[in-house]
Amino acid sequence: MTTIEDLVRRGAVQRVQVDTTSVRRLLEDADRHMKTATAAMKSGDLAGSFQLAYDAARKSLTALALNRGLRTRGEGAHATLIEVIEIDFSGAPG
Repeated sequence: MTTIEDLVRRGAVQRVQVDTTSVRRLLEDADRHMKTATAAMKSGDLAGSFQLAYDAARKSLTALALNRGLRTRGEGAHATLIEVIEIDFSGAPG
C-alpha cells in the first residue's frame, strides 16, 4: 500500500506549514461553489452545476490535506489528492 511518505519521495506531495487562513478560504470558496451549483442546477445548467460541485469537493479535500500539512503537486494532482485523503483518513469513521 502506498503511504504519504511514498508520495512525498515521488514529489507528488510536499509537506507544508499549516495555514489556517488558506484552509478557511478554501472551505468558504467550496461553500460558495455549492450554493452557486445549486442555483445552476435549478436553472437547468447541469454541466455548470457539476463543474462547480466538483470544484467544491476538490477545494474541500485540499483544505483537509492542507490542514494536515500536505499539498499535492504536479501532473495528476487531483488524483493524488484523492489518494492522500484515502491514505490519511483510512481509519476515520464514515
